[in-house]
Amino acid sequence: MEQTRIGLLHPGQMGSAVGRVLAGAGHRVLWVSADRSPGSCERAAAAGLEDAGSLQALAAQAEVILSICPPHAASAVAEQVAAAGFTGIYADCNAISPRRTRAVEATVAGAGGTCVDGGIVGGPPVGGPSASGPPRTSLYLSGAAAGRVAACFPAEALRAPVLSDRIGAASALKMCYAANTKGTSALFASILALAEREGVRDALERQWGPGLTAAAHRRAADSALKAWRFAGEMREISATFADAGLPGGFHAAAAEIYERLAPFKGRSEPPEPGEVLGALPRAPGSRLPSGDEPFHAGGVSIGATVLDYWRWSGADLLSNGWRGVLAEFLIARALDVTHEPREEWAAYDLRTRSGVTVEVKSAAYVQAWKQHSTSLIAFDIAPRKQVWDPATNETIVFPKPKRIADVYVFCVLGRDDLTDLPDPLDVDQWAFYVLGRAFLDRERPVQKTIVLNAVRSLMRRAPGGPAGPVRYGELRAAIERAAERPAG
Repeated sequence: MEQTRIGLLHPGQMGSAVGRVLAGAGHRVLWVSADRSPGSCERAAAAGLEDAGSLQALAAQAEVILSICPPHAASAVAEQVAAAGFTGIYADCNAISPRRTRAVEATVAGAGGTCVDGGIVGGPPVGGPSASGPPRTSLYLSGAAAGRVAACFPAEALRAPVLSDRIGAASALKMCYAANTKGTSALFASILALAEREGVRDALERQWGPGLTAAAHRRAADSALKAWRFAGEMREISATFADAGLPGGFHAAAAEIYERLAPFKGRSEPPEPGEVLGALPRAPGSRLPSGDEPFHAGGVSIGATVLDYWRWSGADLLSNGWRGVLAEFLIARALDVTHEPREEWAAYDLRTRSGVTVEVKSAAYVQAWKQHSTSLIAFDIAPRKQVWDPATNETIVFPKPKRIADVYVFCVLGRDDLTDLPDPLDVDQWAFYVLGRAFLDRERPVQKTIVLNAVRSLMRRAPGGPAGPVRYGELRAAIERAAERPAG
């Protein structure tokens, strides 16, 4: 087998195992230790990987780069590699939707590289044939250069079948396969939790029989350890179904199941079934309060409810703080995603049912306080150095500041007239401007703030987009289109 210089981003449990297979086959396998955890460094050393020192150095040396990372990071990794000037073969081996894979291809091609689509099926490869015969891990590949990537792998350690020359085929197969395996594991866990809560679990398991019961217990417990990773994959599957015109709600619910199991991350052994089932149910109304919940002293009402608190604290919808929250609510309603409560510190404001992430910015000409003139309309668009991931309760630090959301929605309330107090409940008194991150990054890569006239100018120049404000009823479609449009 001809030796190839291969870059690996990043050696988690799966990535380090794939790297071990490649290094064992005689390839020179490079990685980047900067900003990686001690665990990643240990895995890379054990797999025989060579630290390139920096992404730029890796991109300069590698002929092929494999990206194996959590789904939410796939686009960012591709952008970083493209920015490093890589012009070789970039294989995206992540659990992302075909649509996102095609967006990665555009990023790679824009920098002069060649993209290969990859989908890993099975657990981390062990470096040789399994006890029962052929290897159990497969890396399905598609794209014009898929054969070049497949040739890097020894067939006895990892299968690398080429499906077609079409980008998206390998990702689609991965989505379909995981929709069954990981999707049904979430379904088993939720069924058992429901049966436990209703007091019929014993009867259900008798009806299932010992074989199915044991399988349900095993799959629920085993998946809990990796739930923090599976949630993002379920959202990608949900988006894949939606893109195909099929209901994606089942796997969106599976993502929520895995989010509730995310605290099991870091366990050395799978939890007992009872622990898993106990972690899933939440009291009715605990996600979104009705407003009728009373404040009390030892169970005795003090005469106030959550609705009273909301009325008291949020009465002034023109104040900066509440106007911003209101703008997020209006966009969430337009996207039909108000079934989940607002997350104050998430990396973005909203996520559409197809998986597009959205950042909402708001401003108004007339403020709640006394003014001598109307306010200048400006928005914060600064790239961020780090974000908090609520699924893992970890801070993610980026090597280079970047913007996170796929789409930015700029919301302006009222007119440039100090005598005209706007009605924030009238959506026709808001102006909504929609820009995709890719285009914004191209036009304003490091800019921290942007004024309204500049937003309007970008809207007129954005490829394939509306030339001006978007009507409220058309926001959902405009946001989806902005996420799909290339930078130009």
